[in-house]
Amino acid sequence: MSDIYISYARENDSVAVTLAERLQEEGFSVWFDKRLQTGEEWAEQISRELRNAKCVLVLWSRASIGSAWVAEEAAYAQERDSILPVRVEDVDLPLRFAVLDYIDLIDWAGDRSSPSFQRLRATIAQRLGRPL
Repeated sequence: MSDIYISYARENDSVAVTLAERLQEEGFSVWFDKRLQTGEEWAEQISRELRNAKCVLVLWSRASIGSAWVAEEAAYAQERDSILPVRVEDVDLPLRFAVLDYIDLIDWAGDRSSPSFQRLRATIAQRLGRPL
C-alpha cells in the first residue's frame, strides 16, 4: 500500500506519470491506476488503495472536472481529510473543492527543483509526518 494516491483524468496521463516518478524519486510511495494488478478486480483494487492512502493528490484539469470518477475519488478523499488538490490546468476547482487550498503545477515540466513541486513535496511530507 502506498502513502500517496493520484486521481486524474486519462487526458492528463503524462502529467500523472511524471508526477508519480518525481515523487518516487523523493522517496514517497505512490499509487495510481497504472499500477493495477493483472487479474484483480480493478474497482476493488482502486477502492483499497484510495482507502489506505494517507494523501490523495487530485489533478484538476478541464477533463478531470468533467470526470465522475475523479469527482467521486476527490469527495471520498475530502471526507477522509486526505485530499490535496493540484491544478494542472488553469481551471476553477469544482464548487465543493473551491474552498480548499491547492498547489499549482500548471506550467510544471517535471523539474524536481521547481518551487511549486518543492511546495507539493513539503506539503506531502508534512501530512505524512516526515522530515523535509
